Amino acid sequence: MYKPLTKSCEIKFLTFKDHDPGEVNKAYWRSCAMMMGCVVERAFKDEYVVSLVRAPEVPVIAGAFCYDVVLDQRLDEWVPTKENLRSLTKDAHVLIYKDLPFETLEVDAKVALEIFQHNKYKIDLIEEKASQNPERIVTLHRLGDFIDVTEGPLIPRTSVCFQFAVSAAHGLPGPGSSLVRRFQGLSLPVHLRAHVTIWNKLLERSQKLVTEDQNKPTEESSST
Repeated sequence: MYKPLTKSCEIKFLTFKDHDPGEVNKAYWRSCAMMMGCVVERAFKDEYVVSLVRAPEVPVIAGAFCYDVVLDQRLDEWVPTKENLRSLTKDAHVLIYKDLPFETLEVDAKVALEIFQHNKYKIDLIEEKASQNPERIVTLHRLGDFIDVTEGPLIPRTSVCFQFAVSAAHGLPGPGSSLVRRFQGLSLPVHLRAHVTIWNKLLERSQKLVTEDQNKPTEESSST
């Protein structure tokens, strides 16, 4: 827990093995999506422009968490290979190995806008969040030197994750002429690790395009 308590309250600790782990699962999915956004943004170095759009809240039953990304237009024809996905997965495991904390930052909208001044999608999201309170405070989260606009709660540290894979990237209709890629991934926490046979079945399922308004992944898939 890395968010200071500013007033008297009661704390209830939730675990993956609770009778109803729904909120814990959401926090885990949300955290994994942020980790995936981090590795995707860094993967293309300074050679290509990578704009993180948002991490849609998809139901855990959909089979994959996701992050929508707009890549440099020079990559419009790029189709990620298995080796590309393995490379992203390896980078995610580096984050897990580093045991980084997920830190909550509550900042003025002006500060958030300065941080994300080169990302028009995050600017729109910050303005939306700031308009919801008179103080114009925006909640950000930090993972090492990576900062994102994402809702909490999140898991405490990256080491809670055990099995983790970036499994697919689908092309979606984008704003204007931009092509949005929905990167998808799968992860299981250290408390609920799966046998390799089961993991591979879950991984195959996670490659199908997931959407926010469905309880199941769609049968159709784009480029993976």
